Order: sequence, then C-alpha cells, then structure tokens
Amino acid sequence: MNFNSKRTLSVAQQLFEGIELGNGTVGLITYMRTDSVRISTDAVQEIRQYIDTIYGGRYLPDNPNFFSSKKNAQDAHEAIRPTSIRNTPDAVAPYLNKEQLQIYTLIWKRTLASQMTDAEYEQTVLEISAGDFGFVATGSVLTFDGYRRIINYQDSDDEKQENIPFIPKGTALDLVGMPKTEQHFTEPPAHYTEASLINKLEAEGIGRPSTYAPTIQTIISRNYVNRSGKKLVITDLGIQVNDLLTKFFPDLIDLPFSAKMEADLDDIAEGKKVRNEVIEEFYQPFEKNMGVAKEAIAKTPPPQEVSDVKCEICGRMMVVKSGKYGKFLACPGFPECKNTKPIIKPLNIKCRKCGGDILERRTKTGKIFYGCSNYPECDFSSWDKPANRTCEICGSIMIERYTKDKKVIYKCSNNSCENGLRRGFGRGRKKATASAEKTAVKEGK
Repeated sequence: MNFNSKRTLSVAQQLFEGIELGNGTVGLITYMRTDSVRISTDAVQEIRQYIDTIYGGRYLPDNPNFFSSKKNAQDAHEAIRPTSIRNTPDAVAPYLNKEQLQIYTLIWKRTLASQMTDAEYEQTVLEISAGDFGFVATGSVLTFDGYRRIINYQDSDDEKQENIPFIPKGTALDLVGMPKTEQHFTEPPAHYTEASLINKLEAEGIGRPSTYAPTIQTIISRNYVNRSGKKLVITDLGIQVNDLLTKFFPDLIDLPFSAKMEADLDDIAEGKKVRNEVIEEFYQPFEKNMGVAKEAIAKTPPPQEVSDVKCEICGRMMVVKSGKYGKFLACPGFPECKNTKPIIKPLNIKCRKCGGDILERRTKTGKIFYGCSNYPECDFSSWDKPANRTCEICGSIMIERYTKDKKVIYKCSNNSCENGLRRGFGRGRKKATASAEKTAVKEGK
C-alpha cells in the first residue's frame, strides 16, 4: 500500500482507539504493538461460525488452526485481529477513510484466512525427451482454493507458481522456441526500503513492533539516511558514523549482540537472569572501548569534501557541509567568514518560459523541488522532475511521473493542457493526440 512505518502505525492506532460507527465508538482491532500469533478461544469460535455460515463446511477445518510464536515474541497481547469478525470491511467502509479501510481490510482478511482450510494443488512434473537431451518442467494447478478464497494471488506474499496442465505420457511435442541465454553480473545489494528494513530487523530478532517506526524515524531525522523515493539511501554522515562505531565498538555494532541483548532483557523480566550481572557484563568492556574512542576521535578531524566553488568574500574554496535540511556549501574560514550557499544541481534542461536553466532546489524543510534559475523573474516550479521534452499540444515542458510498476510516464506541466490532465500513456495519450489532430484539421494544416 506504499505506507511508511510511521503512517501504518498511526492508522492502526486510530483503528485500535475506536471509530464512530453510527451507534457509538467501536475499537475495530486489538492491540497492534505485538507480534503474537495467538488468538483467544472466543475469537476463534466466532471466526469458525462465520466461515461455516458464509463459506460452508468445506472451508472449515475439523479443528481450529493454531500457530507457534517466535521465541522472543511479545505474547502478552493477542495477535492483531479484528475485535469482531462480523465487522466486515464492507460493513465499516462508510465510516472509515481510505487508509483506515486498507489497513483494516488487510487485518480482517488475514485473520479470517488463518482459520480456513488449506488450499489444494495438483502437482505436475513433465519430463520431456528430445534426442540425447532431457528437460523437466514443474508446476501446480489449484484444485481447491481454501484460504485463498480470501487471500488471492494479487494480495498474497506467497510466490505464484506456474500452472502446467497435465499432458498424457507419450505425447509428441513441437518445439516452439528455446529460452534466451542471458549473462548476469554480480550486483551490489539493493537499498533497503522501510518494509525490507523492518523485515530484516524482525528476521534478526532486533527490536519489537513498537520500536520499528521510531528506529527508522531516528536514523532519518539524524541524517544517517535520506529517503529517495521508497529507498533509504545512506548519507556521508551515516557512513562516517558507521565506520567509527564498527571500528571502536565492534562487539556492539553486531547483529548477534542486539538479538542477545533482547533475549537477556526478556530473561531478566522472567526472572531467569539477574539485572546487575547482565549490566556489568555489558558495561565493563563498553567503558574501556568508550575511553579509547573518545581519545582517538578527538584527535581525528572529520574529513571535508572540498568543492570547486570559491568563496566570493574571502577567496577560500568552499566545502560541503551537512545540515538539518541536507547538504550545503560553507566557507571553511568559519567563524571569521560565515558565507554559505545552497548546492545547485542543474538538470541540463532549459526553461520553456524564459530560457533559463532548470535547477534542483530544496525547501526549508528539505523537500526537493525544481525551479528556474531566473527566479523570481520567472515563476516556473514543479514538485515533479522535468523531462527534456516538449508537450506536443501547448509547447510547455513535460514532467516525469512513475506508475506503481515503476514505469516512467510524462504529463504536461501546464495543468490547463489536455496532456496535463492525463495520468499515463494509454487512453490519455490517444485522446490528447486525437485532440491535436482535430485542431490541426480545423486550422487546415
């Protein structure tokens, strides 16, 4: 749904606190800061009755489905589930906004599906002989949907399998084509997104559901990473901090340490370990490493990135600094010289209004936008990245947009233009082109 962690938690909190349903405020979900998979007996009974009534006994297993929790799960609360399975998404939709309905539908579907029968497949293996060569194709055909009646392929995380039909033994096959051979090179790991980072933290046993969102907000607010679309891209400051921490605190900046500390804290809470002994085991080596780090880091000035821009006040070459709202240029002679400048990134695209250069700029809050270098004489600005192409209807500059499958589409920056109203190539492009053709015919061109 393209929600970040903070937004997801905020919407879930609203559903937990309660929504006005016309006959009073109702909390629609149970406590959402938990990773338990346990559901109360009363809730299981209600869900089973609902499945039997709405979908029939074929979708109801003989016994309730139970799932085992992870070793370090916060199991004091139930799993995140609807407070009543009879509050269907359709029934509560008139009282919820779009985001609330999306989150609630996800929780409702998963809860209902967890108590339904398994899906059934017919597994197929084709062994194909071709002279001295043999080929094998495997796949499956869904014969009974089971829980997939609620969670279909489109909204499931499970990997979709190929549907391979049954072919009788001895059937002669015609060669239609051979798959193309492609050479692949090793690529660096992809940048984390918020979702993939949370998955990694969960897999490594680091943090809890209540700490995932604050953790991500902390590394963003401290400028250790920046958002670039959905990606979390590490900054120079983040690299420097990471290098210093891994150099002087290798035992702490380690995945097993974080997971072990979580386990130790759980053991203290359960009375299996003594608090002071755990703290002492951690603090003695930490205090020693901290003393070494303080002495070494104080003697090592942070590296500076020197730009090719000369300070017009004192003549020094300006350096790149990082601030609350991103990078900027500053004179190294501070505090004698306090000259600063924004870092200007030209796009090598000319403004269609005045012929100036289109530049990447930042607002006071650090959000990127694009504007003309002749501002304020020229008022062109856009939140979307301009493209180096011209609208075929009105001659204005085109801007880039991305679809959900990450394809680039273009629209006119002039909202009064027909190309400015369209959302993609498809029908909108045909409509705009047809309109342009009609105009040309009327003008006799």
